[in-house]
Amino acid sequence: MLRTISVLSCLVPLAAGASAQDSYSPPPIGTMVTWSFGNESDRETRISEVVANGSDFVIYMSDLRLDSESPASYLVEFSGLHTASCSGKIPNTGERKRLASAWPLKSGETVEVSGELGATYTIGKLRSHTLNVSEGPTQVRQIKASYGKIENDIILSLNWNIPVAVAWADGTGDRALEILPPTKKTTIKRRLRESLGNCAKLLDE
Repeated sequence: MLRTISVLSCLVPLAAGASAQDSYSPPPIGTMVTWSFGNESDRETRISEVVANGSDFVIYMSDLRLDSESPASYLVEFSGLHTASCSGKIPNTGERKRLASAWPLKSGETVEVSGELGATYTIGKLRSHTLNVSEGPTQVRQIKASYGKIENDIILSLNWNIPVAVAWADGTGDRALEILPPTKKTTIKRRLRESLGNCAKLLDE
């Protein structure tokens, strides 16, 4: 995950209970997520949109106010754990397989991404978390993410299979305030590939 652009997420709820933890599923295209970020005295909001997905990834436009034709406006998230900018290097096939192998999530297990994207994700305990009041408390996993000397704490929803909160070591944090799944089936927008930079090749899978 990148400090400057944060984590995004969401998807249509899966069945309650253990089945929600069995495998990763990407958010549907068209999902909208309202995020709050910053510190408690100075917070801002933004709306992210899911624009493409695959078996182990989801691509978001990180903020609808950004330039929709710039790769830097898009993020790709693999297996709900690792996020990269579409304007930079993204994990290779082997790294993606390692991230996918973390599912089903189990306390104490770790998964690593090597090289300049280096990160280690340690799966933590189960706990409850309320995202939408109408949904009520649901199960989440605590995850410790380490990027060299930088660490953050992630709350990964097992109903949504994606992060819904991130706490940074400097006291700032990001949290999803609202998730709105699409009201109808939505497909990839025309000419999107031209804007996705290094993420464009994922659309061929």
